[in-house]
Amino acid sequence: MTQKSALVIAGVILIAVIGAYLIKVSSIKQKIDPVTDLFQILKMLEYTPNVGFSCIYKPGTVIQTIERGPDGQEKTIPFPRLFLLGENCFPGKSPIKSVYALPESAGRSSASLNIGAKLVGKFLPSLALDSSVVADYSFTFDNPHILAFARGELSQQFSDSCIRSFDQELKEGDKLEWFSVIQDVVEVDALNMEIKWKSGTKVEARVDTRQKIQKSFSEASAARPTGGIPLTAEAGASAEDDRKTVLSVKGPVIIAYRARPLYAVRQKQ
Repeated sequence: MTQKSALVIAGVILIAVIGAYLIKVSSIKQKIDPVTDLFQILKMLEYTPNVGFSCIYKPGTVIQTIERGPDGQEKTIPFPRLFLLGENCFPGKSPIKSVYALPESAGRSSASLNIGAKLVGKFLPSLALDSSVVADYSFTFDNPHILAFARGELSQQFSDSCIRSFDQELKEGDKLEWFSVIQDVVEVDALNMEIKWKSGTKVEARVDTRQKIQKSFSEASAARPTGGIPLTAEAGASAEDDRKTVLSVKGPVIIAYRARPLYAVRQKQ
């Protein structure tokens, strides 16, 4: 592919994206409790849950999802790799922000989404709490919203430097279809973690557990640019007593993303 070639991002225009999203939400509204199976809802809406809250999955970012293994065969990469930053490939472009509405369940509001211990462990595998002192714990995601690009905003809009990067990659044997561009993400303003202590838990045990949680969040933010778990992430206590502790991490934090494959199309002369 030469610099005369353009990259067209497969997908649908923003109106169609929102329309399809609302249709899918309606179809699963009565089937799934979003509090107990947020992962399933995200997957049904064609989002990929952002395990570990990595901040690389921003709208406009190019990721690699397939590679050639040692045996020469193509294989899927479990955690897609960052290839090109959106701000470099689409300079001056900003995604549109809209409300993220989950199916209603048991009267719960989407404005402050709660998930239990099972899903907390899926989103942040490094977080392991001592069951001898912790009775239960959960996450609250404040103000979930969507950041999205319309297809027309990205189609054939790659910067020259990013096109050159793709040219070099293809010359070395990679395939364009191994790469995708992130079109939209589900982002939240903050994470709040509520820990319910078992009766009789000593102060020292609570302090030790809280420090382990803070370390887990710090490790999740280490050596990452802004946009996922913040670099300054530390689960500071906003409420605490002998029954429960609430730890808060200010965002923004990306909890899921949706990508579209890339195709090369030669421009008309």
